[in-house]
Amino acid sequence: MKEKKIIKATIWYTVSSYMSRGIGFITIPLFARLLTKTEYGLVDNFFAVLSILSIIGTLGLSSSLISARFDFEYEIYNYIKTNIIFGLCISITMFAGYMVFNKYFFSLTSLNCLFFSLMFISIAVSPAYEMYIMMKQFQYDYKTVSILNILIPLIGIGLAILFINFSSYSRLLARVLGSQAPIVISGFLSMCYLLKIGGKISLKYIKYSIPICIPYTIHNLSGAVLNFSDRIMITKICGAENNSDYSMAYSISQIVFVMWSAMNAAFFPWLSEKLNENNYREIKSYSNKYLAFFVIFVSGILLIVPEILSIIGGEKYKNSIKAIPPLIVSYVFLFLYSFYVNIEQYKKNTISMALATFISAVLNVLLNLYFIPQYGYYVAAYTTMFSYLLMLVLHFNIIRKMKLDICYNNKYIMVVAAFFLVSALFMDWIYTVKIFKLILWILYVFIFIVYVSKNYTELKKIFKI
Repeated sequence: MKEKKIIKATIWYTVSSYMSRGIGFITIPLFARLLTKTEYGLVDNFFAVLSILSIIGTLGLSSSLISARFDFEYEIYNYIKTNIIFGLCISITMFAGYMVFNKYFFSLTSLNCLFFSLMFISIAVSPAYEMYIMMKQFQYDYKTVSILNILIPLIGIGLAILFINFSSYSRLLARVLGSQAPIVISGFLSMCYLLKIGGKISLKYIKYSIPICIPYTIHNLSGAVLNFSDRIMITKICGAENNSDYSMAYSISQIVFVMWSAMNAAFFPWLSEKLNENNYREIKSYSNKYLAFFVIFVSGILLIVPEILSIIGGEKYKNSIKAIPPLIVSYVFLFLYSFYVNIEQYKKNTISMALATFISAVLNVLLNLYFIPQYGYYVAAYTTMFSYLLMLVLHFNIIRKMKLDICYNNKYIMVVAAFFLVSALFMDWIYTVKIFKLILWILYVFIFIVYVSKNYTELKKIFKI
């Protein structure tokens, strides 16, 4: 009976997750036309800043529930209540710090106190919502979780469109307020519910959660800096309009990120089983085919980037094309280093994970500080790409020291990395030579058909849920 619930939950979570991401992706062209380029760039800047501050402000407290539900089985709602209040204290302290240095934050982000106030309200209530969702997941209440996963972003999009169309004050504020309103409301309601059913507050729960949350916070914060710092720096150095071009390129590159997420969600459980069996030979065999599929998928996306940009962004975002190939290749490197990170996660080697991400994030910031003022916003795509490449090298070395590099054909992985690195440098030129692009398309279609026909059975095994 429990196995059936797990299977049903997996299917519902997977479908709802990609539906919610799809809603956001489909509306990119709509907001690109409703907002000016400056407004679009500032909106993206808002969400970039919010993503980074949320990691610090929430401290990833909800992640501690994974083990706390066993260690405090009969006190779990006491544990939740304590950590919700602890999270509130962190967010209030952060907001007080912001108020002291608000002029500096405005100069850095071009966002005023009203936007930061909205951020901190969202940060204050989000741990409660995350804990509520996690408790529903533990209870296998997959229908509630799935409905909320779809409903909240859908309402947010609807409100944002409504507010923009009827706003007489600021379309930028209307866009942000519309998207955040259902998140804040759901977080507030979750907080009220969990505080009501919770019991005693105790310091022992905070002492328990902090050692678990801090390593994950460092890892997640470094990853967020790597993902979002470029847009914050572009807004500061080049202006919001240039950031809108970069943000459009980033949005299109998410096609590859979403595909990686879907594939990794299927691959990681299978990999864990094989690692548990010490079946390294089968891992190497299937991972070669798995990697080949992703290579073919990304190659196809790279070939139609101009057409995708034309549909999603339109003529006013034509300059974004320079940044799209290196950003797509960044996610190729993410895909490649996830081979090694998956093993690190399985072996619970989280400290090394955090360190590798931190080093790459620092490199990204330093490269952006040096190159963006000299060459413009689009160079941030290349600094991101090289930072992800560094992460690939670092994680490979971690696995090699763990003597688990035998799981993969590492030469094959490095050849793929080199191929896409060269592709990122020349794709902009390829787009302008139509006959060359046509020849590549014919070759691509032929390779795709041959690959799928030869590996259909194996692919079905790897991607099954």
